[in-house]
Amino acid sequence: MSALIILVLALVLGGVNDLYMDGILRDEIEVMKLFIENEENIKQNLRIEEEKQKIDNLKMYLKHASMVSRQIENEDCISSELIKGIKASVPYGTSVNSIFIDENNVQLMCKSDNMAEISMFLERLRNYEFIKNVYIPEIEIEINEDREEEGYSYQILCNTSGESDENK
Repeated sequence: MSALIILVLALVLGGVNDLYMDGILRDEIEVMKLFIENEENIKQNLRIEEEKQKIDNLKMYLKHASMVSRQIENEDCISSELIKGIKASVPYGTSVNSIFIDENNVQLMCKSDNMAEISMFLERLRNYEFIKNVYIPEIEIEINEDREEEGYSYQILCNTSGESDENK
């Protein structure tokens, strides 16, 4: 008989506990439902998701930038220092009409007013630390309609040493 009373009490206490826990869970669900359906919380959650997407995009860009950076380092790319040095070597009265540069060679299509400028340009290029083997295969004398010399067109060919500060 006492076992029966204990069993009944256990069932009653268990039922009361279930009702109590059920009430607590319903209250928690109601609070969560209010939180989830709150318009400000929805907006904030959308902003958070947008920021997560931006972070993922930035991580992807960083990964690609790192790959490109490694590729540039590995490919011995043209240095801006080389281009700046060539530009600084051009004397007054000389124009560089086109330039071709790859990792080993430089080709310049130029026009100068006189031979002294051509000589000065060659000398400056020869003294520039990142250029070697400077030569001009041909110089063309430009003549105007009055059959007077108007200037000189020429091509400068040279090799690069490939060791500018940016490539070290």
